[in-house]
Order: sequence, then structure tokens, then C-alpha cells
Amino acid sequence: MKSITIRATVVATILVLMIGVAAAACNLRSVRNAETEETHATQTTPKTEYTSLRPTREQTEPTESIVIIKRTEDGIPLPKDIPQIDSSTARIPITDNLYYLFTEWYMLKGPAPICSKTHQALLNLADGTVDLVFAVLPTEEEISYFDEKNVDIEARLYGCDGLVFIGNSANPVKNLTSDQIKGIYSGKIKNWKELGGDDAPIVAYYRDEQSGSQRFFEKLVWAGETIPDFSGLTKEMIESGDMGEITTNVIIDKYAIGFNIMSYVDMSFDSSDLMLFKVNGVEPKTETLADSSYEYVTQAYIMIRADEPQDSSARWFFNWFGCRESRRLIENTSELSVTFSDPYLIRLSEGKSELTEISD
Repeated sequence: MKSITIRATVVATILVLMIGVAAAACNLRSVRNAETEETHATQTTPKTEYTSLRPTREQTEPTESIVIIKRTEDGIPLPKDIPQIDSSTARIPITDNLYYLFTEWYMLKGPAPICSKTHQALLNLADGTVDLVFAVLPTEEEISYFDEKNVDIEARLYGCDGLVFIGNSANPVKNLTSDQIKGIYSGKIKNWKELGGDDAPIVAYYRDEQSGSQRFFEKLVWAGETIPDFSGLTKEMIESGDMGEITTNVIIDKYAIGFNIMSYVDMSFDSSDLMLFKVNGVEPKTETLADSSYEYVTQAYIMIRADEPQDSSARWFFNWFGCRESRRLIENTSELSVTFSDPYLIRLSEGKSELTEISD
């Protein structure tokens, strides 16, 4: 009997506790509901924010489990799909994040961007196998190919980048003049001690002549001068087929030097062993690109074929560059100094490269 009495007492105690917890939960829900109603009454405009990966905005047209978004942040009606994008190596961070934004947030379908590198990407545009290209403007060789295909293009400047000279952070030499850079790549300066550094041979990397970074190097460093035959200068002058390969080699070699595109290095490499040389005492960074105090400033273009239909997805993305959302995407995924131009028509079918502003 005593055992039964104890059990009854325990059960009664448990029931009392359960009732108390339930009452407390009800009170808590009431408080939270009151707070929520007060918040909804005072907050009439939802907050918005943007990141390069996933913007957060007011959702439109909710269904049972799917949110359908028909317009961009700037109120621009979305295209039906994503065109085939091609690019130079330096623009991989931008094209990848562009694709992520429009597939993961706007839920558009389309092929993933490819990177055929500058020369082949432009030829692909002429052939019509890709729709949209991020690269530098075509050279004479590529102009001839566009002429052969009877194709013109439209181009829009969207940013200024920097051709930077990269070295190993353990190298005591931190600054180079324009003449010293020419001296290194012309074979006249072969040892770091000639520049105030260690007694060690300079191992200089360059790119193949069809790469975008090599074009900038020759155009900016050797402007108006005869370009040396880099391959025949010295055994320490090494051609590299990839921008990443150059950077990796510099990271592991204290006495190596190479050049690259600043935004690509910034987005693709995070190593304490890598440094950017100052040029003529000026550090390459977004601010010095914007005010042109840095010596070697490059241009970044987006291009489509001039015969691209007005209602095509390729033309939609071409025109989208210039809006606020596109500016934020570029700023969040690169070190470019963002500068949008009006579109230009380039009549390559006439065998020349003249930029003519397109008027409305």
C-alpha cells in the first residue's frame, strides 16, 4: 500500500509540472505574437542587402513552395535563359559569380560559362558558338578572322584593371621602375643584385602571344617600341601557358618574377608568399587604377555579335551591364575600378577595329 501511495504522489507531481510548462509556453507564444504584430505594424519597408553570392530582397509572387522572381533588383524584366558565356582567364571570377547569381537566385537555366582564353573566346564569338565574351578587344589577327566571317561586334567597357608584376614576398626587392622591367624582359638585367637585391639570377615568366595578359604586357610596357623575342633571350626567360601557373611558380621561387591581371590574382590566390611589385613607387590597387597613378592600367570589355537579336538573352546581359546590380557584382568579385561606357559598334567586317558609339 505504501508503494502505491508513493507512485500516486509522483504521478501527481509530474502532472502538475506538465501543466505548469504548458501554461508557460502559452504565455511565451502570446508575448511573441504581440511582439510580431507590433513589428509588422511599424516596419512597412523590408530591408534589402546584397552580396556577390546571394542577394536578399522582397520575394515576389509566392506559390505553395516556390518563389518566382520576374524582375531584377533594379526592376528589369528577366530574360528567358542564360546565354553561353566565354572569357579570358582573368574574368573567371566575374563569369562564375554572374552565373551563380542568375541560376541560384533568379532560377534561370542555361549552360555554365566556359573559359577558352582570350584568343579562342573571340574566335568562338565570330563563329557563333558562344554568345557573350568577357575579354580584351581583338588584335589584327582576330580582326581578320571576323572580317572573313563578315561579323561585326558590339563592345561595352565595364572596368579598368591593372597589369601587375608579381614576385615572392621573400625577395628584398619591392619596387621596380618601368625601365627596370624593360631591362629584365629584354635580357639586359639578369641578376637581382643589379636591382639592390640578392646575388641570384632573375627567373622571368611571360605568356604566349595570344593571351590577354601578354597583349597588355606588350602594349603597355613596350608602347611604341620594338617588342623583344622573349624566348631567345636567356634560359631564365620561361613561357607559361597559364596565368595560374605563373603565379604558382612565383610563390615557390624566391627569385622569380611574372606578370598577371590584378583582379585575377586577388580573387584566385591567397598566399603570404606572393607580393605585387610597386611600379615607379606606386602600389597597384583599386584607387591607383581609378586615378591612373599606377602605370599599367588595362580595360575590361563585354562583347556580343552586332547581329544579335534585340530580344535575345545575350543582348539582355550585354545591356544589363551598367545597372546598379551589375556594378555591385563586379565590385564584390574583383578589384576592378568599375567604369561603364555606352556600347560601341566595332566594324571588324571591314578589316579594321574602329569603335563607333551606338546612338539611340
